[in-house]
Amino acid sequence: MASKKKSKKVPREDTNESTDNNSESENLYLRREIARSPMYSTVYLSQDLNERDIEYVVEEAVIKKQCRVLQLTRCKVTSIGASILANTLNNTENILDELLLLDNRVGDEGVLHLAKALSTNENNLKVLDLTQNRISNVGVKYLAEMIQTNERLTVLRIAGNEIGNQGIQI
Repeated sequence: MASKKKSKKVPREDTNESTDNNSESENLYLRREIARSPMYSTVYLSQDLNERDIEYVVEEAVIKKQCRVLQLTRCKVTSIGASILANTLNNTENILDELLLLDNRVGDEGVLHLAKALSTNENNLKVLDLTQNRISNVGVKYLAEMIQTNERLTVLRIAGNEIGNQGIQI
């Protein structure tokens, strides 16, 4: 009779897969990068992040470390990840000045979440970079509506998206 081997749980380094249902991120690289970031600094990440990882980034970098700039470049942030980030923008513990989401997968749905959060003036965000995020004319409409009420955002970058002539006119 063959014996069953118990498999050890191996912490993932930088894949985009979840290994169990724990709420804390198991992404060791992510944990190390945030741990070595000083308070009130820039946190720069350029690796695949799943939703659980983004929750970890929000809790550890944005809330606990009080980072001023959060740059997530090529992290495969989706509309769900954008929703998680949007939910923290109006958190009173958040002092984030810049949210840089370059070359991700936020899309129009993710832009909707961000635009709703930024429609109030209960956040500190001054710079939002959505360069190359699969945003169409629909997403531009959400951003245009948000700009009407947001008095703090001074820089909005949307280059490299799928915006047509109609979106440019908005």
